[in-house]
Amino acid sequence: MDLLKRLGMEEIGWKRNPSLTPGERFIAMFLRALMMEGGKIVIDRPFLIMPDLERIDFIIKTLQTVEESFNYVLILDYLWNRERYEGLEDEASVR
Repeated sequence: MDLLKRLGMEEIGWKRNPSLTPGERFIAMFLRALMMEGGKIVIDRPFLIMPDLERIDFIIKTLQTVEESFNYVLILDYLWNRERYEGLEDEASVR
């Protein structure tokens, strides 16, 4: 609940999956991944999870908010989504 609060999403803590928006569902999946041991996160095709998302900024902001909670994040995506990552380096640092 503390991480949800930091992300401004504390209201989703008691919702069930079918009632979540795509962005809320991403946050829930991301926070579950943070609870796993190892400190490494893989985000696979984020724009399939959140098809209305225009750019990667929402995800980067989420990562920056809790960056002390993980060691490494790998985002895998299709080449045709390249413009949604515009302005980021190939190996962009969140920090």
